Amino acid sequence: MGLFSFLKQTAKTILVLHDDALQVLQFDLKNGDLTMVAFNELSLIQGTMNKGEIISMDDFKSVLTELFAQAQPKAIRTKKLYMNIPYHLLYTFVEDFSHKASESSLKESILATVGGHCPISIDDLILDFAMTEKEHKISYAAYAFPKKWQQRLIKVCKELGIDSIEFIPEPISHLALNEVSVLEDAALFSSHKEKIYLSLFRNGLLYDSYLLGQFDDNGLMNCDVCLAEFDKAQRAFADQFESEMKSLYFIGFTDENQKNIEKSFKSADNSVIFIDAKHAALSKLIPYEFDKTTLFGIFDVVTPDEDVNSKPKQSKDE
Repeated sequence: MGLFSFLKQTAKTILVLHDDALQVLQFDLKNGDLTMVAFNELSLIQGTMNKGEIISMDDFKSVLTELFAQAQPKAIRTKKLYMNIPYHLLYTFVEDFSHKASESSLKESILATVGGHCPISIDDLILDFAMTEKEHKISYAAYAFPKKWQQRLIKVCKELGIDSIEFIPEPISHLALNEVSVLEDAALFSSHKEKIYLSLFRNGLLYDSYLLGQFDDNGLMNCDVCLAEFDKAQRAFADQFESEMKSLYFIGFTDENQKNIEKSFKSADNSVIFIDAKHAALSKLIPYEFDKTTLFGIFDVVTPDEDVNSKPKQSKDE
């Protein structure tokens, strides 16, 4: 399964997609630790990608080829690649069940939810599932992303000699790259350049993720606006699960932002945890400690020649 192999202590190459840039990181296992042995980041020509969708395949392929060839301290060659599913293309659904149910009945229940809320036809999505069991309650999740987007990336990677790709939800790959595991009800605030994203987790399962806001011209987060939006998400979360997100993770925020966040977000009922963004400075990857968590059917290895069958919330607005 893709997610399990991504989190294992094994050599791996990871491609990170952004609308304005591509990153590639390659890791080898040395003395029991995953050590980054090659890295590169290149800007994309404006208009090459928009909200995760590839607009100009020729420009994307050109930059991707250059990205691997010019990696430092050595060019990257790989037959297998891990790739993030950008926030804008990821649809997530989580439901709780109070009893042990068969996998087929769990899928049937959540598929009904997916069909009623997702703006894209199930036939046009790749859909996979995950499950956690905690305190005699099962949380069951579905993750989905567009089939057409996946197939275009498989095609271009095949042309570059890459035999297989495993797709990982961006918030999960972002946590793993920063050596963080989330097993509880929690919120993750992360940033890329001027943008701030919010991801919500139910019993360690990704429940939702979306663009929360932007930094101002001075690189500061508008804590009042972001807190108000988070409070809305917290109320909806509590209504559905009768639980609150008590762990708030903030990855990649400056010291000045951290001071403001501490004042605005910290309360007697939650904990605020700051994590330095690693990415390019990353020295190793560590696996999640799953603790009574079972994941099945998540993003199996997809080979370019494989006929991908798909079955996957609201639209992801900028």
